[in-house]
Amino acid sequence: MLMKRALSIPFLLLCAGLVFAFTDADITLYSPSQALYRTTTIPMNLSVTETATGINLTYTNGTTIDLCQNCSESFILLNLPEGDHALIISASNETGSATKSYNFTIDLPPITLLASPAQSLITNQTNHTFACNATDTQGLLSLKLLIWHANGSDYKSNETNISGTNNGISETYTFADGNYTWNCLSQDTVNNSGLDINRTLTVDTVSPTAPSFSCSPSSVTKGETTACSCSGSSDATSGINYNYPASPSTSNNGTFTINCTVIDRAGNSNFALATYTVNNPASSSQQTIPSQTTTTTTATKTTNTTNTSVSGNNSQNLTVNSQSSPESTANKTEPTLAEENTTNLPASVTGAVTGDVATGVKGSTLLAIGSFVVIVLFMASFVTFVRRVVIKKIPSSKAKRSQQRQDKFRKSSILE
Repeated sequence: MLMKRALSIPFLLLCAGLVFAFTDADITLYSPSQALYRTTTIPMNLSVTETATGINLTYTNGTTIDLCQNCSESFILLNLPEGDHALIISASNETGSATKSYNFTIDLPPITLLASPAQSLITNQTNHTFACNATDTQGLLSLKLLIWHANGSDYKSNETNISGTNNGISETYTFADGNYTWNCLSQDTVNNSGLDINRTLTVDTVSPTAPSFSCSPSSVTKGETTACSCSGSSDATSGINYNYPASPSTSNNGTFTINCTVIDRAGNSNFALATYTVNNPASSSQQTIPSQTTTTTTATKTTNTTNTSVSGNNSQNLTVNSQSSPESTANKTEPTLAEENTTNLPASVTGAVTGDVATGVKGSTLLAIGSFVVIVLFMASFVTFVRRVVIKKIPSSKAKRSQQRQDKFRKSSILE
């Protein structure tokens, strides 16, 4: 029961080798045995011999604990506050009483807090300001900034004298690329020291290597899928992240260029480009044009011989012979429709043939035959015109000139 009461009451008892002696009762205190403690948990051990009444311990806050008679006791005092304390031990019996007092101090280490840079900072900046603070109820003496490289060597170790119960420092340094650990060590006026939890700093100013970036397949039909892959970048200090479209859009036709960016955790970056092409789907009406052969056509034209006699004053005869002249088309093979229509087209283009095209081929053949008939009829009409008009005028002109010569001759004869 005494143990339970002791655990519930804050108490620090410091009295090394303190012995209270009465005629009939003795109290011996074995622990605590120190005048200064840096903890709030204090062990206590004492013994009481002989017969005594009214044996008790009184603490600074006025709390009293009754002790047993002619026995030994051990208990632990918990959660005592930091600062100065007083312990009073009193005992009495039939022969009299005695009182003793003892002063002691609990001083905990300073509390150190790191302010900046932030924990686990990874950056491409080389200048950094380090700040930390310390507090202590008994008073501060110094604050030291500690920075060391990942290989364990000290990089900075600078101590600053400070005072008061709450104070801090701020220092700026320039760093090369690498991984660093840092902390602040504070010390109070009774030589207690305190640290915070270590923090890390990574400085990385080098960009990662360019990645390898491509899409497969690189040419697709609109609506199909192309898959892009980006890899192969490296960074020696802080690691990297990839940022790229793994399955880019194929909703529009054309050639597209996309970017894969690699960024390390310090903010340095690099990139690579990839291209892919989206084509329109092929038309359902496109097909290969079959070869076409045009039938050879032969035509013959014959003009009959015509004998024409023209009588004039001189009784001259004029004969016009029109010889039969056959005209025929040479046997030939008309070029196929495929040859005619694809001569000037790109090699990748295949002509489209429908029923209308086939009908057009037949129509072209009929048109050629019709044109030939028209030519024949025209030539026949021309020959008739020449025979009726031109040939008739030729004898008339000759007869007129002959008549004029005869009249001139007569006139000459009369004048003579």
